[in-house]
Amino acid sequence: MRRKHPYKVVLCMLACFAAVPLAAQTTIGGGTCNSSSLNGSYSFTITGRQVTGSAITNYFQANGFANFDGQSQISITMTSDTLQAFGVSLPWAGSYSIQANCQGTVTIATGGAGTFNLVVYNQGNGFLMTGADGTLSYSGSGNLQPASCLTNLLSGVYTMNATGYGVTPTALNAVSDATGLFQFDGQGNATANITLAAPGAALATLSLTGTYSVGSNCLGTATLSDNKGNTYSLVISVTGSSKIATNTFSLLLTRTGSLMISGTGHATYGQPTASAAREPNAPPTRPALQAKAPRKGERA
Repeated sequence: MRRKHPYKVVLCMLACFAAVPLAAQTTIGGGTCNSSSLNGSYSFTITGRQVTGSAITNYFQANGFANFDGQSQISITMTSDTLQAFGVSLPWAGSYSIQANCQGTVTIATGGAGTFNLVVYNQGNGFLMTGADGTLSYSGSGNLQPASCLTNLLSGVYTMNATGYGVTPTALNAVSDATGLFQFDGQGNATANITLAAPGAALATLSLTGTYSVGSNCLGTATLSDNKGNTYSLVISVTGSSKIATNTFSLLLTRTGSLMISGTGHATYGQPTASAAREPNAPPTRPALQAKAPRKGERA
């Protein structure tokens, strides 16, 4: 029997593979999602950049919450910062759809005009978005919020990290990244120690103190000041929570004409403590009973 040349066998195999239709490829995704996979209120944070030529000429950051109706409608309530104005209330509304592979689209038609790619994760507890309008490109995310919040839900010590820009009243003048700690006492008082890093400059430290509050919609604000009397604005959207206090939040920190950064806060190890976030008028926790040392002659 005449044997086929090995190269001809390989060519035959490649031809057979080529004949397989693309539809036979495995679909990425578990096929378990639909528009009801996102339903309810989610913390929402988003940043955007405008590029003119080869330079970033404007920066957008916003924090708030997004509400999905579980069918097709989305509404977003947020506070936004740009070079032109800080602390602007910005509502968006539009429609969304989610495919079986947990990927979908969001179309904003009110308050703005943009199309976003949407992906759902963690059994519908979180989502990611990227998109653009006629001016900016955006990247955002959301996580399911608690059913209700109070000021004492934000309590304890939290790490923070953020990124953004140093600014002048008319331009971005430096990239600015930050790490540090926030401490909230559960009663409306806040302290922050933050280190800022910018290219070509020594690390700068901020020591801030002030007051904060968190509304029932899980959005919070704080007014902070440094030892020179400069005022900083903090906007918070509460994300994860426990029965005692929240574990994570997204944040915007700005100083008009100087700084605009956005990031996240996470409870430090061992925080929040139960005593830091007791409900108002709740009885103090009882200390654990200590075992008495046995008397002489007694069995332990």
